[in-house]
Amino acid sequence: MRGIATSLSGITTPLSKRFFNIFKSDSETLEHRNRRILLGHVENAWIKGVLDASLHGAALLDLGKKQNPEAVTQYPWTIKKESTDETLPAGISILEIFDSIGMGRSLLILGAPGSGKTTVLLELARGLIARAREDVTQPIPMVLNLASWTEKFSLADWLAQELNNLYSVPRKTAPDWVKGDKLLLLLDGLDEVRQESRAKCVEAINAFRKEHGLTSLAVCSRSQDYADLKAKLSFEGAIEVQPLTQGQITEFFNRFGNELAGIKQVLEKDSALREMAETPLFLSIMVLAYRDKQDEEILVSGDQKTRRKHLFNAYIERMFKRLRKINVPSRKQDVLRWLSWLAGKMIVHNQVPYVLETMQPIWLDKKKQVLRYRLIYILLIGIVIGLIFGLTSGLYPDPYFALVFGEWFGLSVWLSIILTSIKRQEVSSFEPVSWDWNNARKGFLGALLGGLLGGLLMGLYYVYEVLTGGSPLEDLLWGFSALPLGLIYGLPAGLLGGLLAGLNSKKQEISTVDAISWNWNNARNAFIGGFMGGAILSILSMILSVILSLLTDEIFGEQFLVMILGIICGGLVVSTTAFGLFFGLIAWLLGGLSAQQINQITYPGQMLVFSAKSFLYTFLGSGLISGLISGLIVGLFTAFISWASDEPSNGLVAGFVAGLSVGPIVGLFVGLYYGGFAIIQHYSLRFILARNNLLPWRLVPFLNHCVDLIFLRRVGGGYIFVHRLLMEHFAEMYAETPTSKGN
Repeated sequence: MRGIATSLSGITTPLSKRFFNIFKSDSETLEHRNRRILLGHVENAWIKGVLDASLHGAALLDLGKKQNPEAVTQYPWTIKKESTDETLPAGISILEIFDSIGMGRSLLILGAPGSGKTTVLLELARGLIARAREDVTQPIPMVLNLASWTEKFSLADWLAQELNNLYSVPRKTAPDWVKGDKLLLLLDGLDEVRQESRAKCVEAINAFRKEHGLTSLAVCSRSQDYADLKAKLSFEGAIEVQPLTQGQITEFFNRFGNELAGIKQVLEKDSALREMAETPLFLSIMVLAYRDKQDEEILVSGDQKTRRKHLFNAYIERMFKRLRKINVPSRKQDVLRWLSWLAGKMIVHNQVPYVLETMQPIWLDKKKQVLRYRLIYILLIGIVIGLIFGLTSGLYPDPYFALVFGEWFGLSVWLSIILTSIKRQEVSSFEPVSWDWNNARKGFLGALLGGLLGGLLMGLYYVYEVLTGGSPLEDLLWGFSALPLGLIYGLPAGLLGGLLAGLNSKKQEISTVDAISWNWNNARNAFIGGFMGGAILSILSMILSVILSLLTDEIFGEQFLVMILGIICGGLVVSTTAFGLFFGLIAWLLGGLSAQQINQITYPGQMLVFSAKSFLYTFLGSGLISGLISGLIVGLFTAFISWASDEPSNGLVAGFVAGLSVGPIVGLFVGLYYGGFAIIQHYSLRFILARNNLLPWRLVPFLNHCVDLIFLRRVGGGYIFVHRLLMEHFAEMYAETPTSKGN
């Protein structure tokens, strides 16, 4: 027997450990998992998605580089050169250059538009990713675009936000990754920051360097835009990517034989176009746009800007012809209109890369569009609330109570949401919940107004019933008391509305939520707080009941008052325990939902899916718990009243009805604040954009079609143009179209 027990123990112990490990995450294991996923994010998004698929990926030439000591304010770094000038040895890799700087490395990469700065940065990322996979002590290289930085952010705060937007790092833990010097920052597009904010961005980077001296970083910028700045980066090193030589250009064209005979002839005659060919971007676009074309089709008069426009237009036309035989989801003119509008908004609002979930209502071009968006959002919220309150109030056999329940509470909470939604302008990632007294006041007043309106409607209903002979004259007392009763019932609705309005994100934003998991420690702490809060609320409700009983004394007499007071005194302990369990279990559920692990981003719009799942889980979980507890409370309370008053009543039915009423309502509001609002607001915005033909309703297929056209690249869950210059060209196309002025 002992042997059997030992054998069973040997089997069950590992199984039990494995079972409980489902609910308990080991911090070290979680950190390693997050590290592996982050490295995969960067590699898939930027190396496989951008570098390997770049326009000149098949013809990556050895880009010349030279040191530029005057570009930065501190320059202790030097490297052995082949000559007396600042040119670096041919064939030296960017990883070698970066390593030569030493600890706390900082490198500025400069170059002309299209010269290959981003390519150099991503080559550095490739080498650093491989190193980080082999050595867990190495920092994780993170590629980010500075275009979205604004002066309201410190660099650390901006980094945390971008880690969440692009790499699905939970908002709660993203700052820890930044503060812990666990990352190596590769920042592209300093020149893409708003011109008036670039100097401040340089100052923010320098301030970050002082605070996080062990964090290595590299920054890219166009040479001329950086030279125009008075502020300079306090970096250890700076290099400048050099133009291609004529020998490299000739060698590159020779690979394609007679296919590029036309462009070769034009380059011999056109010095401006020949200068454009010195950048890898334009050289690659020339191959794609002018292949198999005669020189007369390529020659164009005008300045370099005119030639660049002709080149981009030829490239766009060639890309459409390339996919002409394929069943495409959109017409050419629609693609050009939508993509040019999107390019303009990405530039104006500094949204690079473009991520679906971060679209803003301020992207709408006219006030009437913003007004329609708000109207649709409010109506959808009202429909959802109306359905839930209508269905639940219909469960009550007493139509008067159903009217009170449905009108007062439904109208109250809806008004509180309307009043606190009027100034909502931005759509952004979810921020930690905080308290806003101004919103709480608006929500409380709105909900209280709903209670008063409901009471007035109820009173008028009773007066109408008496005047038409549908009710006895005594019921007129209920009509006169309906307004003060509406105030009393509106108070808890006002408290609920104020709580929902006050517990809001700091910026009143539409907020997607992180993917959620379970944390037992957080759940336990939340249960304790929720239980105490529920007990306090129970005592307050007892006080409210005493006030209500005093008001109803004139109607029902002293015997009723004595009975009510007896019930209150006798049920105080039971009530506080019941309310404590009610709110404690809801807090246990919500507090246990944790977002600490990083999830693999595999498709655009994934954060919307996380929000939808969060809404569903919290709606079902909190609805089930609140329904069960409220049903139990009402059932026991009904049975207690029946016993105390010697009047027959069915506690089981009362509890069942209460559970079905309270559960969906609590579940709805919890679910709305944990992802539901984000879904409704996002698709309200998408509807307005589609209605005005600014973007298609089926947005992801359109964006993927643009990837097939080689206009865009997928970057994790977002999209970028294949180059900033192409994005600027599309934005100019929209500004030049007559239809752009009509929206």
